[in-house]
Amino acid sequence: MNKLIPTYSGYNNHNQLKIQSVYCIVYDRLTLKVLATAETHNDVSQIATEIFNKDKVFAVPGEIRFSDESISHSNILGMNLVNFEFFVEANMSHPLIKSTFTGEH
Repeated sequence: MNKLIPTYSGYNNHNQLKIQSVYCIVYDRLTLKVLATAETHNDVSQIATEIFNKDKVFAVPGEIRFSDESISHSNILGMNLVNFEFFVEANMSHPLIKSTFTGEH
């Protein structure tokens, strides 16, 4: 099994919230590659619509939660959501995740 990028890395000592980053993203529903990021969910929804209308790519707005300080808004572009624990756990029925983690197609 691949080593997944964790969803969080513990809890904040002051407020007990999970330590994690949350990015609003647009991703390709078929390949699960990150296509764009934006500041708000409304912005990614608009970007997803624009990508679909222009390129006919099944672009989906969403969010990703992770704990990895090396990931930024610029280098997350092109990354595959199969690498993120948060996304994998929430989408085990997606064919790419099934084939990657269970060998099913």
